[in-house]
Amino acid sequence: MTKVVFKVGGSILKELPKSFYELLIDLKEKKICEPVIVHGGGPEINQALEQMNIESTFVDGLRVTTEEVLEVAQMVMSGTINKRIVSLFQKQNGKAIGLSGVDGNLLQAKPILNGKLGFVGEVTEVETSWIDMVLNAGGIPVISPIASGEGDTRLNINGD
Repeated sequence: MTKVVFKVGGSILKELPKSFYELLIDLKEKKICEPVIVHGGGPEINQALEQMNIESTFVDGLRVTTEEVLEVAQMVMSGTINKRIVSLFQKQNGKAIGLSGVDGNLLQAKPILNGKLGFVGEVTEVETSWIDMVLNAGGIPVISPIASGEGDTRLNINGD
């Protein structure tokens, strides 16, 4: 069955109706496709940074991700948002498993723009065996876009 990646931007996450989750569960159950969710979290990251008095700088409209900003982005996306999405699937009697791109080196990335944006990267490789494992167990993978970089580096993957 064909995998279909649904990129859900942080700006619309809270507005998604329960019918969105029901539709994806239905697509999987009817074997139309294997949905995979990759989500963002910009507005909630902005809110958390503001609450923590962490200033952000931008280059050409893109946030420069310092190590401090990366910690907040990872906390918000891999923790709060990812688990909220999983819970919403489960409320609709679906199975979902939340993953961060760093789990099992699921998403591997390299810095973009010669590091001009700090810890921001682009995906170079996807370890699909983890996605397949969740799909084969009847679940829908929900992936937060924090990736493994070189060594023990983590990179924020801007979905836009």
